[in-house]
Amino acid sequence: MNVLQGIAKFAGDAQAYASERQLPDIALVLPQSLQFSVFSGWSIEAQQKAIRTLYQYARGDAFAIGEYQLPQMPDAKLIIVPSPWIISQDAWDILMKKAESGSTLLISGRIDADDHWTPIPERARDWNINYESAPLTTRETTINWPEGKSRLSYSGDKTTYAERGLLDYNQTFLDIPLGKGRIFYFALPLELADQLREIGRIYKYAMKRAEVNSAYETTCEDPGILICPAQLPNATLYVLTSESTGTTPFTFRDKKSSTDFTINIEPGRAALLLVGKDGKIIASYNIH
Repeated sequence: MNVLQGIAKFAGDAQAYASERQLPDIALVLPQSLQFSVFSGWSIEAQQKAIRTLYQYARGDAFAIGEYQLPQMPDAKLIIVPSPWIISQDAWDILMKKAESGSTLLISGRIDADDHWTPIPERARDWNINYESAPLTTRETTINWPEGKSRLSYSGDKTTYAERGLLDYNQTFLDIPLGKGRIFYFALPLELADQLREIGRIYKYAMKRAEVNSAYETTCEDPGILICPAQLPNATLYVLTSESTGTTPFTFRDKKSSTDFTINIEPGRAALLLVGKDGKIIASYNIH
């Protein structure tokens, strides 16, 4: 059976279950103001690293929404804004209201400039913190946060142009209560750093603190293995890919059905799996 035949069969078997998707507990905000600037490449880099980190290191899943579409954003337990640097005041106000209503906001780097690069010091004052922006001048740096220390590297010309936040007493992390929610703020722009594994540890911490409910759980630590779930009313769809050499099987548990699945995917290949609420496989493609 060739690829098109296999996917067509999968689509036919899955058709009856392909109804409205249930949104994940995590919202990933795409920093569009920076993307439309001369540093658009860094904005895209931050977005790409955030997605890879969340899915392949932290083992979470999210829905994405653009900065300019935030008025339509559904509620989320955790909101990740990957190294925005500049962000419109309208978007900022919405994010603060979401946090006040109970969401956890994870944001890093410079946060006091709007989409025209105009400083807005009121943002930090509203958090009741002593903050100022500064150039990112060191390639190698260490952040201290509740689960230890993380060493971050900023390669390329980031130390020439990028910026960061400066806090009292050389702090690099703040846990700021805001209304019913809270803000996790890192002074260094996390998603512009090279160490995705360390950023993944931070994402896991934020997910735990925000009480995020994941569709699956796994002990797989190979970041080359992607497990991407989409929860449907009566089933869960998994998109699985391998960017790793070798064919070592990996196991994950579908939490809706409390069923374990052990999958073996050849390097550079993808697979599809649709699991019912009872744990039975409704449809599959390239599953071994």
